[in-house]
Amino acid sequence: MTEQSIHDRQRVWLSADDYHLDDLRAHAHERVRQTDYPFANDVRQGVLIYGSGLAEHTATSQGRRDVQAELVRALTDGPGVVVFAQAFADLAMLDRASEVFGELIAEQRRSGGTGGDHFAKPGANDRVWGALDKLALRD
Repeated sequence: MTEQSIHDRQRVWLSADDYHLDDLRAHAHERVRQTDYPFANDVRQGVLIYGSGLAEHTATSQGRRDVQAELVRALTDGPGVVVFAQAFADLAMLDRASEVFGELIAEQRRSGGTGGDHFAKPGANDRVWGALDKLALRD
């Protein structure tokens, strides 16, 4: 096993010992700088905003990989959240994904299952666990 694969496994499988309140406090006070995220259009309240220029950046294979790498860094080592605002011209694709998620949620409800989240009382919100896998399989 390589040193990199050990490092990757340690970053994915975390335990309670990996969390420290002081680390969270320090990270929460870090300022998100747009210059550290060249594909982002803006930073608002510490959240990276990706907009219409994203399509241009992802037009080539290398550009797509560069944007993906930046998004991974933003989600794992950066603010942990990103927003896409008018970043996609093909809204039909987003509408189709919404339609499929609606179908999955309807099936979940019919089966008596709940897909609520961690932030609200049961039944207040719907959630599709393993959403990307289920979306890909369904569509």
